[in-house]
Amino acid sequence: MLYLNNLKNWIFGFVKASGFNDRKWVHISNIDPLTIFESQDLSLKPKTNFSSCLGIKHLIFCLFGFFYFCSLRADITAIDSFENLTPQVENLLTQNKPTEILVLFDINYTLIQVDLPPLYVPNIRKHTKIMHNLIDPLSKEKKDILFSLATKENPQMLVEPSIPTVLSNLQKQNIKLLALSSTLSGELGENIKSDEWYYQNLKNFNVSFENSFPNIEHLVFKDLPFYCNSYPLFYKGIILTNKCSKGKVLIAFFKLANYTPRVVVMLDNKPENLSEVQQELKLFDPSIKFIGLQYEKGSNYAPQDIDETSFKNWWQSRIEKLIQNGNNLKAK
Repeated sequence: MLYLNNLKNWIFGFVKASGFNDRKWVHISNIDPLTIFESQDLSLKPKTNFSSCLGIKHLIFCLFGFFYFCSLRADITAIDSFENLTPQVENLLTQNKPTEILVLFDINYTLIQVDLPPLYVPNIRKHTKIMHNLIDPLSKEKKDILFSLATKENPQMLVEPSIPTVLSNLQKQNIKLLALSSTLSGELGENIKSDEWYYQNLKNFNVSFENSFPNIEHLVFKDLPFYCNSYPLFYKGIILTNKCSKGKVLIAFFKLANYTPRVVVMLDNKPENLSEVQQELKLFDPSIKFIGLQYEKGSNYAPQDIDETSFKNWWQSRIEKLIQNGNNLKAK
């Protein structure tokens, strides 16, 4: 029997992962989101006492994992509007200094999103089978490059018009804000430098994070994995993890910046990202309070449908271009 990760988990690395009710999908973070899992062969033969014992141990392990995961999710809340962030932070200000609060924002489909029908997440979910048929032959690196290029070569829009105002109001109170994206950090082709692309595109929407740590403009995390010709990096308030764990890169930033917040608030559309960052923070400093906010407005946006043929042709043309151009990532 074959199991596929929910397309909501893998597409672009920034799409909502569904919850426990969607039982046909496997949800595992920090793995290739397009991996096909082959389930264990369930024998029809009667179980021996030994195999029954193994089954009980496996059940206990699974139950332990389930309750541990639930304990992590206890600090994760779903919000349906970006403006819901404001009361969350204002409540924290009653007990913490502004500079002791760090608010993290995923970028793609949280702050900005691609405004094109083939890239609307609901349309991608709708045409899951077509998408798999097109990209399954590609290597993991090629898939990541494909999605990065598709994101950056097409028009963007704010997920909500109120986002610049909400962020500006928080910054006026001296609260530290950072963008934290799992996207590739390398240079795409001749004209797209990922870190500068995100900085300029966010700035075009009056969104900037560079004043949170004004004395730090650029950091390269060379102690973390090298992937697609680049390392995770920090650039003007934007952290690009280059497909590395968000939590590990965040901790690496804390160490290099010599900064440890008392409270971390994080907005992301993937609950596994929120849980993973929470877990890394507990390992780094258990005294840090974590508040995870799952925000899915961008992931659910699709004002225009697209038919199967148009969807397939659009993505097929991008894949052909990618293959013709070879490796589009330059080393940082």
